[in-house]
Amino acid sequence: MKIGFLVHSQSGNTLSIVNRLSDVFKMAGHEVYITHIKSSDVNRSMQFPQELVIIQDNLPNQVDVLFIAGWVQAFSLCRGLQYYLNQFNIKSNEINLFLTHHFPFEWMGGTHALKQLKSITSKFNSQVVDTKIFNWSRKNNQDKIQQWVDYITQKYSK
Repeated sequence: MKIGFLVHSQSGNTLSIVNRLSDVFKMAGHEVYITHIKSSDVNRSMQFPQELVIIQDNLPNQVDVLFIAGWVQAFSLCRGLQYYLNQFNIKSNEINLFLTHHFPFEWMGGTHALKQLKSITSKFNSQVVDTKIFNWSRKNNQDKIQQWVDYITQKYSK
């Protein structure tokens, strides 16, 4: 199975979840492709979301499963990912979305950002099958991440 990841990660938190998933998928024999973008200057990213640096880019035009991951910026979806997705064109049977943010509760920007991400990805004509928000300031964050990674990898190991 071809599994693709499009991730916008500034600090590496969001990317760390992508790496966990991709490592498990690779060990299971799946083909894994990652495109990692970040803002060239996070302090200017609200005004200039188009100023992106592509760290890694090897997503093909079509994958079986696509994961899109980003972070919450000022209670909204990070502007760089919004910009990139509006230029992005890929075919996938299924899409999984996840976001990371600092605050302890999803309603502190995460749910709004996830709605924005769902709206943008609706143009891909693919089914969004799973969504998740990870809160970095919660004490049990690493446990929640591992539970989700286990759930997702089990879902696609069939």
